Amino acid sequence: MTSRSEIFDRSVLGVKNSLTTAAELKRVRFSYIASILEETYHALRCEWAAEINDINVRTFLTPKHAREHGYKPCTACDPDLWHGSILRMLRIASNDYDAMVQHNTGSPLSTWKIVASPGKQVDVLDGDGEAYSFVLVTTTDPNDPRPQFSIQSPLGRAVMGSRLGESRSVNAPGGVYQVRVVKIS
Repeated sequence: MTSRSEIFDRSVLGVKNSLTTAAELKRVRFSYIASILEETYHALRCEWAAEINDINVRTFLTPKHAREHGYKPCTACDPDLWHGSILRMLRIASNDYDAMVQHNTGSPLSTWKIVASPGKQVDVLDGDGEAYSFVLVTTTDPNDPRPQFSIQSPLGRAVMGSRLGESRSVNAPGGVYQVRVVKIS
């Protein structure tokens, strides 16, 4: 079996008959191959290049040469192409989602504010400037090491539904005090 570096495309090399010697073929070096039955070209190092039948091979020195002949790059060979197409699809999906939200609610998603709700970690500052960080919960989880406040607790009731930067009054058994929400995640 011949190696990929020895595979050739008779039409590109201009071979007149099938009696071309292996020595002649070794003089021609190429880096990209494609099947005449497909639209994609592959780098020789690509795992898919080995799948191409030797009879149906086209060879190219550069990706530009392959593109000039109508071939597209393989996404396994060109991860930037794959990454770019994924980002493009995500951008399109994001724009579609934003348009759907704006159509259904009348306001774009970018203007929405995140509110404190169960499961969210909330950071607050009290009137003395002391910071507290906790998770709002419906029921406490003994396996969660983070500080937790129930939504039924005075602090939980006060910050429930609050937005970033809002100040709220907490009606605690020891008296009323103010907290300001500085982070919701």
